Amino acid sequence: MSVVLVVVACGRVDTSRSPGAAASSPSLALPYGDLPLSNLVDRGSILISLKAVREDELAAGCMRAEGFEYFAPFRDRESVVAGVDGAGFTVARAERLGYRDEGAVVDDPAFDDYLAGLGEEGSAEWAQAFFGSGEQTESVDTPYGRLSTSTSGCLAEARAQIAGDVSADLQWSAAYTELEYLRNDALLRAEADPLVRDALAEWSACMRRDGYDVDTFEEAIMLGVTGSVAPPEGETPAEGEGGSAPSEREIEVAVADARCREASGYADVYRDRRSAYENELLAGREDVLLVWQEAEQQMRRALSDLIVEFDLAAELGG
Repeated sequence: MSVVLVVVACGRVDTSRSPGAAASSPSLALPYGDLPLSNLVDRGSILISLKAVREDELAAGCMRAEGFEYFAPFRDRESVVAGVDGAGFTVARAERLGYRDEGAVVDDPAFDDYLAGLGEEGSAEWAQAFFGSGEQTESVDTPYGRLSTSTSGCLAEARAQIAGDVSADLQWSAAYTELEYLRNDALLRAEADPLVRDALAEWSACMRRDGYDVDTFEEAIMLGVTGSVAPPEGETPAEGEGGSAPSEREIEVAVADARCREASGYADVYRDRRSAYENELLAGREDVLLVWQEAEQQMRRALSDLIVEFDLAAELGG
C-alpha cells in the first residue's frame, strides 16, 4: 500500500513577509499552471507508467522467444495516474480512500509459482534473459548521481524498441530525474517555510481538538493505518492493516486530517509557498526544462497509442 501527502487548494495567503516571496511572479511564461514543477513531474510519471505498460508487452514476447514466460503486472488507468496530485487530499477523497492511492499495480500471483517451478538454476537463467548479464551497461551522469542501465536482456530490448535505442531511454530517465529532484527541492523549501510551519502548528492543534495527538502528517498516517503513532519496530504502515481497503479507523483519521488542513488554512498556505519556490527554482534552471520538454515530446510520440487507449490526453495537457 502506498500513501500520499498531497495538498491542493486556492492560494489566498499574504506571502510578503516570507522568504522566496518574490518568486510568486515567475520570470518564465510557462503553460504549466501555478505548480509548474509538480505538474511536469506528474506528466512525466504518467508517461513513465505508460512506458512500463509497453515494456511489459514487448518483454513478454521477447521472453517467450527465449523459452520463458513473463507475467506482466496488471496496470489500469487508475494505477497509471496513481500518485499524481490530481484533486489533492480532500475530505471527499479521505472518506473514500483514507490515505491510499486511487489505483495500484497488481502483480500476477502466478508469477511466483512459475519461478518456483523453474528452480534456483532456472530462475537465475530467467533473470539473465530478462535483465541481462550485468556485464553490458550504459551510464549517464546527472548532478544527483550516475544512472546506469543494462544494454542486454529482454527489458533492455523492449526499452530500445520504444525509445529507438537504450541510450535514448536512459536520457529520458536522466531528464525526468533532474526534474524530480528540482521539484523535491521546492517541496523541502516549502515545508521549511515559516508560514507553512505556522500553519502546520495550527493543523496539529486542530487534530488534538479532534482527539488525535499528532504533530506531523506522517504521524497521522501512521496512526490511521497502524493504530499507533510509533508502531512496533519493523512494522510498516502497509503491514498495519493488510489488504487494500482502508479500515474505519484509517478513514476517521484521514477525514479529520483533511478537515483540519482546510480549517487551519494549511492547504492554502502550503500551495502558495510551494508555487513560489517551484517557479523560483524552475526560472533558474531553464536548461532542465528544455531538456525535459524534448524528452517529453519524444515519449509522447512513442506512446501515442497508449495515451489514447488510456484516455490520458487531458492529464498530459492535451
